[in-house]
Amino acid sequence: MSTLQTNLITNAVGSPLLKSSGSIIQTARVRSDSRTVYSASGAAGDGTTITDLNITISPRNSNSLLIITWHIFFESDENTCFLVHQDGALITTAGYTGYNSVGGNNLTSALQVAPYDAANDNSSTPHMQKLVYYATAGSTASRTYAPAVRSSSGVTNTFTLNRCIANAGADQYEVGVSFGRIFEVSQ
Repeated sequence: MSTLQTNLITNAVGSPLLKSSGSIIQTARVRSDSRTVYSASGAAGDGTTITDLNITISPRNSNSLLIITWHIFFESDENTCFLVHQDGALITTAGYTGYNSVGGNNLTSALQVAPYDAANDNSSTPHMQKLVYYATAGSTASRTYAPAVRSSSGVTNTFTLNRCIANAGADQYEVGVSFGRIFEVSQ
C-alpha cells in the first residue's frame, strides 16, 4: 500500500482545487515609510486617496471575501474622516460602501474619524489608528484599495502620513510607519 501526502493540489493556473471555507487563499500588503502631506478637502466630494497605502490584488475567486486592514500612523486636523477607495474612487456599492451608508455620502459620513485633540496640538505625537474594511471580490479583475480622508467641517484639513504636521523630521518629533494588508478568504 502507498501513501501520498501533499500540502496543496492546484489546477493549471495555480488556483487551489481543494479549499475549505474560511481559509486564506492569498495575501497582499503594503508598507509605507514615506512622510507625505495630503489635503482632506472640506468641500463636497469623495475624499482624497492616501496613495502611499494603495494595495493591489487580483482575487483568485469571484466569491471570495476580501478583508482589508490598515494601521495608519498620522496626524491631522480635527474633524478628519476616513473612507475607503477602490481604484481611486469612493466605494458606493450597496452593503460595502466606503462610508456610513445610513448617513449617506456627505462630509460627516465615514468609516472612522481621527481622534480629537482637545488642544488641537499638531506639532508632535502623531496617532496610530487601525482601519478595517471588507467586501466580496465580485470578480477576479485586478483592483487597488486605499484609505481616503475628507474633512467633516467644511474647512480643508491637513493630513500627514507617518509624521506630525509641524516640525516634520526634527529629531525630537516622532515619525512612524504605516502598513496595510488584504486577506482573500475562501467562501
